[in-house]
Amino acid sequence: MMLLSIRLLKTTEGAWWQTYTYHVIALSALVWVYPLYTLGFSSLLLGLAGNIGVGFVAAYVILFIRERSPLAAWLIVPTVVWLCAATFYVTLQLILVAQVPVAETWGWACCG
Repeated sequence: MMLLSIRLLKTTEGAWWQTYTYHVIALSALVWVYPLYTLGFSSLLLGLAGNIGVGFVAAYVILFIRERSPLAAWLIVPTVVWLCAATFYVTLQLILVAQVPVAETWGWACCG
């Protein structure tokens, strides 16, 4: 959908590399490198921070490109919806992990 958003912006801007297009490309790159900055999905806290960060960037991009192409902005909304669902899931996982005693989490069951 982001690629379609880039295509719509290209047709409304009249030139390929304009400011609006750069914003969507930057958001796409941020989404693509998500596994890198969450350490291969191994850290729930980094996943939560990544979701929140990408959510803010996506919201900013939507508000920024809305004036140029409302349809292109709406094509980014599913990314925000998915991030909300993923953030809810990661938050639940963090809550469940917090209910496990720390000694068991770190393998120190013999000490406590």
